[in-house]
Amino acid sequence: SGALFVGGGIGVPPLLEASKRFGSGAVLAAGFKDKKSIILKEDFEKNGCKVLVATDDGSYGHHGLVTDMIEGLRFGAVYACGPLPMLKAVSRIAENKNVLCYVSMEERMACGIGACLGCAVKLRGENGAVHYGHVCRDGPVFDSREVVWPDP
Repeated sequence: SGALFVGGGIGVPPLLEASKRFGSGAVLAAGFKDKKSIILKEDFEKNGCKVLVATDDGSYGHHGLVTDMIEGLRFGAVYACGPLPMLKAVSRIAENKNVLCYVSMEERMACGIGACLGCAVKLRGENGAVHYGHVCRDGPVFDSREVVWPDP
């Protein structure tokens, strides 16, 4: 099983460099608003990735959410970047498949050193205790099992 990269909108570009390591063992599932919003598809394909695209309006690829496309896929690890609801859904899918999932959080970072708390995210430690981490200092990439996902 290879690597699955899941990106939503502006969350797609950060995955490009990481996908190079996996070549043809990688699949990118990318979600965009519409056909004209699709970016970097050819670049991922040059890396050897199989590319699956979902658009909100159905103008290209799957009509619907990017997470709809990944339910039936088999993969060894997941790397995701995009909006919080997408990351939460991807995390749930990976957890149900007992697969490691790493999420790149897109919190706004003001100070860049963790002092202002603007990028604080709720995390669960190894002992189960909940604490706050900083996307700027402790991330931006986290094991999805550590993230305490907000309720809708």
